[in-house]
Amino acid sequence: MDWAVGGSNHVEKRRGEGSTLSTVACIGPGAYSPASGCLPSKEINMTRLAIRVAVAVLAFGATRAASAQGPVDSALVAYIASIRAIDNHAHPMRPVQAGAPADSEFDALPLDGIPPFPLPWRLRLENPEWRTAQSALFGIPNNGSDDAFRATLHARRAQELRARRDGYPAWVLDRAGIDVMLANRIAVGQGLQPPRFRWVAFADALMLPLDTRGEGARSPDTRSLYAKEQVLLRPHRRAPSTRSSRTIV
Repeated sequence: MDWAVGGSNHVEKRRGEGSTLSTVACIGPGAYSPASGCLPSKEINMTRLAIRVAVAVLAFGATRAASAQGPVDSALVAYIASIRAIDNHAHPMRPVQAGAPADSEFDALPLDGIPPFPLPWRLRLENPEWRTAQSALFGIPNNGSDDAFRATLHARRAQELRARRDGYPAWVLDRAGIDVMLANRIAVGQGLQPPRFRWVAFADALMLPLDTRGEGARSPDTRSLYAKEQVLLRPHRRAPSTRSSRTIV
């Protein structure tokens, strides 16, 4: 929301690009003139009444139109439900069996080193939407305490992972209605193979070929990230295709 001052006679409030302007103050000589854009209080009240009547009429008309609609084409509904999505940005993790090293290549710039910051409500773990989604994905009942639900969830996930092994990620895509996932990872591995998973490699390090320690120290928000980019740059420098290139320092 931003504020725009219209001369000395009125102040206008904007709510987004292309939206209407509403006068919040009209002061000074000639404030009620047509050129100023301000209206006397009586005219303002009449205008507000007209707007309310128009909104009520439109709402009534929309309700009648909705109730007059015919039944939905069941074949069309079935076709729409059969359309699977393309996830164009994801960081899927490799299926790791119990006792194996954890997957550390799912993101070039993980947020672990960034100072804590508050998340919006829908991204917080206490948001009940997460539990609803987990219940649907793994086919477990959505009842009981959070601790009991979490224990059931972890047990079911471990069971599916043991049974499906490298096929586990593709099974998750099937359950979620996803056809293809673009995997933004440092490297891919077992279980994340085409055609279901398409690798999107990171080229960030190639944009930072020089010493970035000074730049990285400017802010704690990025301090750990520049160091990670330097680690990713080393394999590019050692690669035969770039070893003799003058574009790689």
